[in-house]
Amino acid sequence: MLTRFCFAATVLLTLANFAIAAAKEEPKPADHAKIKAALLANYPLNTCVISGNPLTATSIDLFMDDRLVRICCPNCLTDFSTATDKDLAKLDKAVIAKQSPAYPLDQCPISGEKLNDHEDIINLVLANRLIKLCSTACVQNVKQNPTKTFAMLDSAVQAVKAEEDFNDKKRGDAEER
Repeated sequence: MLTRFCFAATVLLTLANFAIAAAKEEPKPADHAKIKAALLANYPLNTCVISGNPLTATSIDLFMDDRLVRICCPNCLTDFSTATDKDLAKLDKAVIAKQSPAYPLDQCPISGEKLNDHEDIINLVLANRLIKLCSTACVQNVKQNPTKTFAMLDSAVQAVKAEEDFNDKKRGDAEER
């Protein structure tokens, strides 16, 4: 009886170790391609964050934590490594400037409170995407589960696009009459 128990426990531990190892695996190359495509789609600059020179096909893409940073040349790579915080702040400012005008939500995606009801809206940039929040507690919530917040933003963007398409079609139908 004890032997069967030990065998069953060993099997369960082995399965648990496989599950843990699988969860820790690096994303597959296809996942990397999707992640890079999403980061590129939200990238706000067409110039190097360091020098201001135009980005080209030979630009260098750096992946830092949850973001993409694009620089024009190896010299800027050296400069970036010595002033990272300043350059990331410049990138965040560009993300906020580019994405704010078309931001799809008028309420905090975490608390549901109207953003206009708050004097100090927090502009959080994750994965080169703008998330507007009402409090620092909401910031922590987003950082713990950004996927849920990104899904909410994506749904809101799709709803806005669908409404714009509907209104464009309606205008087109009215013009035909």
